Amino acid sequence: MATIIITVNHDLLVNREIFGDAGVYVKVGDIDEFAETLLKLATDNKRMEEMRQKLCKRSLEKFSLSKMAESIMKVYRYVYSNRYKK
Repeated sequence: MATIIITVNHDLLVNREIFGDAGVYVKVGDIDEFAETLLKLATDNKRMEEMRQKLCKRSLEKFSLSKMAESIMKVYRYVYSNRYKK
């Protein structure tokens, strides 16, 4: 099984799309909030384990090899079926 590493992310749309409710977010450029959030996570083993479980579940649901292959095949099918349309 892969190791799940908790990350603290800038609060950007792309990060929310990737991590969803399993993510930990801080305001862009707020160094104090970033440091405070890291310290809180580092000292809260229960929350860290909850976050690991959420991230593991999300990664299996959204980013497994079969899900990624399925997404790529959808793109290929779309491109192939529309190759002569303008």
